[in-house]
Amino acid sequence: MKNTLQLKLYQFIKNHSLEEKRILIAVSAGLDSMALLNLFIGLKERLNLDLHVVHVHHGWRKESDEEFRFLEDYSRKNGIGFSGTLLNLNSDSADCENKAREARYTFFRQVYETLEADGLFLAHHKQDLEETVVKRLYEGAHLINLGCMQKSSKLGPMQLFRPLLEINKKTLIKYVEEVKIPYFEIVVNRFFMEKILMKKSCFIEKTIFILLKDCWIIFTIRRTITFF
Repeated sequence: MKNTLQLKLYQFIKNHSLEEKRILIAVSAGLDSMALLNLFIGLKERLNLDLHVVHVHHGWRKESDEEFRFLEDYSRKNGIGFSGTLLNLNSDSADCENKAREARYTFFRQVYETLEADGLFLAHHKQDLEETVVKRLYEGAHLINLGCMQKSSKLGPMQLFRPLLEINKKTLIKYVEEVKIPYFEIVVNRFFMEKILMKKSCFIEKTIFILLKDCWIIFTIRRTITFF
């Protein structure tokens, strides 16, 4: 197995005993999720995986129709199941991101339970994790109550997996370019970052860096305490 990313995913699947299991993969058609999907395709036969793509059409962008059709066709060509849904949400509402997230996971849960899946895989990477921490800080969360994405977590009956959390975006870009994986340019979840960057200064940058480091230290302590 020559590809480092594929080897990491292979080990992740083995470590969580997911061989010969039914796995859902949340795919937006963007670079990150298409990279994850193709890593799975490369392991499908070797690990006898039953793969199924879940996709949400938010109805906010004109490209969404094309992305939906593309993923449906791409899944079929690769022998993978596909389930998609169209949301009817107002993108101008103040809490549109939260409502969209709730609707996405409601749909994921419906498919998860219907197919009796063993896990839902998400393509969050290292920069997504850092961005989530910054967003929570910007919104006023106390450092010790931040809460960060985990590689493995539970949401209701669903077992969520994020195998790319330690992977840099640049690594994913390099992989997609080398393997020539098709994807769509998707700009999401940028509103809060734009607001932060508009007020950017050296003080803010240094503070965020320090707080991010402290966040990991605190979470290491909290998880260790929980075990005793």
